[in-house]
Amino acid sequence: MIRWLLLAASASAAENGLARLPPLGWRSWNLYGGNVNQTLIEGIMASMVRRSSRYTVDGVPTSLCDLGFCDVGLDDNWQACGRHGEGGYTYHDEEGNPLVNSERFPSMKSMTSYAHSLGLTAGWYGNNCICSEKKTGDRRFYAGDVRAMRGMGFDSWKLDGCGAQTDMQLWSDLIQAAAGRRAAAARPSPRDAQAEARR
Repeated sequence: MIRWLLLAASASAAENGLARLPPLGWRSWNLYGGNVNQTLIEGIMASMVRRSSRYTVDGVPTSLCDLGFCDVGLDDNWQACGRHGEGGYTYHDEEGNPLVNSERFPSMKSMTSYAHSLGLTAGWYGNNCICSEKKTGDRRFYAGDVRAMRGMGFDSWKLDGCGAQTDMQLWSDLIQAAAGRRAAAARPSPRDAQAEARR
């Protein structure tokens, strides 16, 4: 006789109504890998909202964002990888602030503002420098990353679970505290806003 053993596992998540499904959109790693910069990302942002008679739905020119694909995510290689501070951190200073490669990304804030002006959300990536950061498990690094995320105007965060920062509860607590409201991709897409306006 075969007997089945059912194991129940539970997972906890922030119940804020967001990210119940994966965000629809585009991530830089899938096309560019580590060869990414602000100009390329802004070009993708413009492409996400471009309507063309070449792409139609029921004869109407349609953009990817019209179809709900309204998130543009910057993946790995935005940071200034190296050895920083006395701790030899890969992409943080001693206070826990992430260091941006300003040659590739002269203004992250301008980039996210551009996304928002197009009705897009902008996603960011943690666990960087190709997952080589192993010394940043201290709370100050989490807090520095969250301050940077909010200060630069990013709407969401992708974590691959590599590197030293893997405490998901701490991430959630800090992001919620910094936001003072819902924190993940909370800005409605133009399609959602149009549907809301019709109600």
